[in-house]
Amino acid sequence: LVAETRQTVERRAIQINVAVSQEVDAMVRQIDLAIQYLRDAYAHQHTFDATVRLVLNSFPAGALPFIAIFNEQGALAYSSNGLTAATEKLDFSDREYFRFHADSREDRLLISRPLLDRISGGWLVPFTRPILRDGQLLGVISIPVRPDYWSKTLAGVLLNPQDVVAIVRTDGRFIARTRRLEEALQMQAPADRPYLQAGFGSAGVFRAVSTVDRVPLTFAWRRLEHWPLITAVGLDEEAELTPLLAQIATERQHGLIAMSLLMLFACGIAFLILRIGWEKTELVNSRRRYQLLLRTASDGIHILDADGNLREASDAFRQMLGYTEIPPAPRHVAEWDAQLAPTELLRKLRELMRSPVPIQFETWHQRLDG
Repeated sequence: LVAETRQTVERRAIQINVAVSQEVDAMVRQIDLAIQYLRDAYAHQHTFDATVRLVLNSFPAGALPFIAIFNEQGALAYSSNGLTAATEKLDFSDREYFRFHADSREDRLLISRPLLDRISGGWLVPFTRPILRDGQLLGVISIPVRPDYWSKTLAGVLLNPQDVVAIVRTDGRFIARTRRLEEALQMQAPADRPYLQAGFGSAGVFRAVSTVDRVPLTFAWRRLEHWPLITAVGLDEEAELTPLLAQIATERQHGLIAMSLLMLFACGIAFLILRIGWEKTELVNSRRRYQLLLRTASDGIHILDADGNLREASDAFRQMLGYTEIPPAPRHVAEWDAQLAPTELLRKLRELMRSPVPIQFETWHQRLDG
């Protein structure tokens, strides 16, 4: 009976873990699609807030607290919660995700280690991608996920009080766990776990004392194919010594729950992909019209960021200032503004950007030849 029970526990752990890994893969895929969608839309500031609301509403309630964008220095440039004088001064350049994207300049998704949010004080797991142009880092876009939401969702597939589901990064850091979550977020799985070692394949089963709860469990684990994550399901064998018929009935019930969750996620992904395709086509057409305007307009159109850096300019504007392809075009407003001091320039820029209505003013521009 003991041997049969252990085999039953192993099979059930494997079955649950397959469902969990599929659910986690679907969630991460949906988050990554949303990040790339938002990154494409970020250039269109006048519609970006509406795009952010669309993305937030496409996820289950309570999953995502906000969406944030950091500039090339690591300062908070945008938050769906709104910017304040205090949050604008916060420096995030020391965060793992910012340092990774600043150093690698590689366009790929990073799933950061759990961290305490400097604004809300709650635990978050940031999912980030860089904002790049010609290999230069312009910023980082982040969709943080609440690990307690993930833990509560995954807990629905478990039976016994000591059972546990965990999501672990490939370096052993927990990013979600159904029991004693806050304690787990500050820990790493032991280095001797099979899923953290090379040569153990992509999935397996083992018995061990759980890292956080210190109780013996039977674990089934699986490495996700597309993301640097591992799902682990630990079941309490002692609690399984009950009539096998009751076990089978309960397994069927929870199998239906797991399949229902997967179908919900699949529907959400399908909706988001369809909407992204339509929106992306509109963004491409808008971008083409915008580039045509910059090439053909006779006015000196130019776009600056809050620090005075030149982001876009019409050909006419470059010609007005006497710039051609060689030497390079100007990079900062201080190179051509001949009237305002640097501090006054920044004050005027911030006044322009914060005003709810257009501002008209006059100043002197200096050409390249002086």
